[in-house]
Amino acid sequence: EEPPGPIMATKPNPYLDKPLHKPRQGESLKQWFDDRLSDRSVPKFARDKIWEAIFNKDFGLVSTGLSAAGFDGAAKNAMVETARVLAESRTR
Repeated sequence: EEPPGPIMATKPNPYLDKPLHKPRQGESLKQWFDDRLSDRSVPKFARDKIWEAIFNKDFGLVSTGLSAAGFDGAAKNAMVETARVLAESRTR
């Protein structure tokens, strides 16, 4: 006997399939991160709060902010790891 099919079918999110591009020449890491958030239509005040959390190395708050902005799974993990790199970078 074959197992039942899936209960619910989901479509892949095309945004999550896009690789995170590297900063363009002359683009600061803050600008790069802000662009990733604005691509998702995250309001400026929320982007500023997430950046403040990055600057203060509060990665729990970064993760929470990204979740609220609609990031999840691998995309959120990639953004949190990028935030860690940004926080340790001299170029902000």
